Amino acid sequence: MLLVSTLPALVISGREVLRLYGRLRGVPSQQLEAMVDNLLHRLGLGQYADRVCDSYSGGNKRKLSVAIALVGDPPAVLMDEPSTGMDPGAKRFLWDLIQKQVVDAGRQALTHGLAPCAKPVCWCFEAFRVSRVS
Repeated sequence: MLLVSTLPALVISGREVLRLYGRLRGVPSQQLEAMVDNLLHRLGLGQYADRVCDSYSGGNKRKLSVAIALVGDPPAVLMDEPSTGMDPGAKRFLWDLIQKQVVDAGRQALTHGLAPCAKPVCWCFEAFRVSRVS
């Protein structure tokens, strides 16, 4: 999962980030603004939409990363520990959203490092470290 903090230009807003990914994923221009507004609203980022991403809290950066994963309504969503570091309430909000917007919508979800409370939400892919014993 792309963390917003890894974006090269943190002087852009969350709205601009979603527009950028929408264009990259081929969202038709006549649908782009509605999709961006919808994602911002669904993830509770509406009031922060036009603020610079660097000013976002850690939880809001995580929410924006999930919004990026949902741009263009992909058939499969891959996430790496999307709720790590979030407070329990924000974590529950995020997993409820993933349940409703991804799993209930018939999309496949593959994630790593799920919290025990989220395991029923989607497939669980556990990555194991393989090490050589000398």
